[in-house]
Amino acid sequence: MSMERIDIRVEAEILEELEDLARLDNHNTRSEAVREAIYNYVDDMKGMWNSDVVKVTIPKRLMDKVGLYIRNGDAQDLDQAIFLAMNKWCDDLEDYYSNRRDKMEKIVSENVAADLAKGHAKKQAKKMARR
Repeated sequence: MSMERIDIRVEAEILEELEDLARLDNHNTRSEAVREAIYNYVDDMKGMWNSDVVKVTIPKRLMDKVGLYIRNGDAQDLDQAIFLAMNKWCDDLEDYYSNRRDKMEKIVSENVAADLAKGHAKKQAKKMARR
């Protein structure tokens, strides 16, 4: 397969990171690393076209749980660890909305009322002190 040449421009910081990652990944040149990145991008995009594959950004807090499932041996691979973390997150949300939400709202309401009463009492105390 013949290769075409392309020119790209990137920020100096990104180029430095690319070179560092290329060395870590045993690429001889940054061109090799860029070529692999392009191949991976094309494969990913082709794989997503007309399929059920979904790419998402997972919040760090959830990824921490993913890492924990893998380190503890609860998950055999990344997909399974993500599934377990998402499942736990959904269970926690269901528990919150089913059991704890009303209690939490009551506590918040009581705290707000107490803060308002405290503020009112301070205002009254200042008025009395001025007289």
